[in-house]
Amino acid sequence: MADMNREEADAKIGASEARTDSKFATVLARFDALTAAVREMKAEMRNIKMTVILTGVSTGLAVIFGVAGFNASLLNNMLASYDSRKERGQWQSEIRKQSIETELALTRIRKQLDTIDARQAQMSAEFEKIKQERASGRK
Repeated sequence: MADMNREEADAKIGASEARTDSKFATVLARFDALTAAVREMKAEMRNIKMTVILTGVSTGLAVIFGVAGFNASLLNNMLASYDSRKERGQWQSEIRKQSIETELALTRIRKQLDTIDARQAQMSAEFEKIKQERASGRK
C-alpha cells in the first residue's frame, strides 16, 4: 500500500474521533443515569432511615408502656391480695367470736339436758316407786 495522503489520514482521524466522541457520550449518559439512580437511592434510604427510626422508637415505647402496664397490674393484684387478707382476718375474728358464742350456747344446752335427764331419772325412780307401792298394795 502506498502512503496515505493527508486527506485520507484526516478522514480516518475524523472518523476515529467521531467514534470516540460517541462512545464518550454513551459513557457520560450512563454516568448521568448512574448519578440519578444514586440520588434516587439516597432519597429512598432517607425514607428507610426514617422508617427504621420510627419503628425503633415505637418498639421502645411499646416495651416501656407494656412494662408499666404489667407493673400496674401486678401492684393492683398485690393490693387486692392485701385487702383480701385484711378482710379475711376480720372474717376470721368474727368466726372465732361466733364459735365461742356457739360453744357457750352448746354448754348451756348440755347443762339443761343434764338437768332434764336428772329430772327424768328422778321421775322414773318415783314412778317405779309408786308403781311398786301400788303393786304391793294390791296384793
